[in-house]
Amino acid sequence: MFDTVKIGKKIAELRKKKNITQMELADLMGISFQAVSNWERGNSMPDISKLPELSEIFGVSIDEIICEKSKVIEAATNGTLVEMVEKEEFSKEELADVVPLIKPEEAKDNALEIARIAIIKGEIVNEFLPYIDEDGIFELAKIAIEKGQVIKDFLPYMDDSDVFEVAKIAIEKGEVVRDFLPYMDYSDVFELAKIAIEKGQVIRDFLPYMDDSDVFELAKIAIEQGEVVRDFLPYMDDSDVFELAKIAIEKGQVIKDFLPYMDDSDVYKIARLVQAKGKSIKDFLPYMDEDDISRLAEEVL
Repeated sequence: MFDTVKIGKKIAELRKKKNITQMELADLMGISFQAVSNWERGNSMPDISKLPELSEIFGVSIDEIICEKSKVIEAATNGTLVEMVEKEEFSKEELADVVPLIKPEEAKDNALEIARIAIIKGEIVNEFLPYIDEDGIFELAKIAIEKGQVIKDFLPYMDDSDVFEVAKIAIEKGEVVRDFLPYMDYSDVFELAKIAIEKGQVIRDFLPYMDDSDVFELAKIAIEQGEVVRDFLPYMDDSDVFELAKIAIEKGQVIKDFLPYMDDSDVYKIARLVQAKGKSIKDFLPYMDEDDISRLAEEVL
C-alpha cells in the first residue's frame, strides 16, 4: 500500500526545491490547484499518468517521488502491466494498490484483464470489480461460474438482466441462486423460478422477490403436481388464495393452511364446498364471521 502522506511530503519538498508554488505546479500540469494541495496533504496521490510528468518537472525518478522502488508502477506507466501480470511478476495485492491510480478508462481495461487472469487461476477478484464496467463484470461472472467460484460480490455491479443470465447458468449447474434474487427484476425471478421448478428445486427463497400474481401462477403449477403450497400463501393476494383453495379441494387436498390468508367471506364459500362433500369444517370456523357460521349451521339442519 502506498503511503500517501509520505509521498505528499516528498512532492512538497521537490516542489519547494524547484522554487515553484502549488499554483504554478498545477498550471504546468494542467490540473487544479486543489489537486496539488490534496497530494501534498496526503489526501490523495497523483494518478499514474501524472508521475512521468512530475518526474520530468522535478528532474528525479518516479521511484523517488513515490518513495520506493515499484515495478508495478513502472509497468503501469510504460503500458506493460497486463503483460507483466501474465508473467506473474506481481502479487494481487500490489495490483489492487495500483489500479485506483490509473485513469478510469485505462483502469477499466487493465482491471478487466488482470481480473480475468486471476479468475482463471482460481483467485478472488473482488477488489478489482469497482473499476470494471457492467459488460466486463458480466463476462468475468460467467467465467467464474464455470470455474465453480462464488460470484455473490459481482452482483451489485451487474445489470439486472445480466444477473438473470448468470443465474440461469447457475440453475443449470444445480447451484443455489438465493443471493442473485435481490438484484433481479421480479419478472425475471418468475422466469427463473419456472426453470428451477422444472429442475426439481425448491423455490421458497424466490417468493419474496416475485409479483403476487406470479406467485399464484407458480402455486397452481405446484398444486397440479400434488405439492404442498404452504410457503406460497403469504406472498399471494387473498383472492388468489381463495382460487387456489378451490383447486386444492378439487384435488382432495387439505386446505387448513390456506385459511389465515383468506377473506372471511371466502372462507365461508370454501366451507360450503367442503361441507357439501360431507367433510368436517371445524378448522374453518375460527376464520369466519358469526353470521356465516349461523348460515352454515342452518344449512346442516
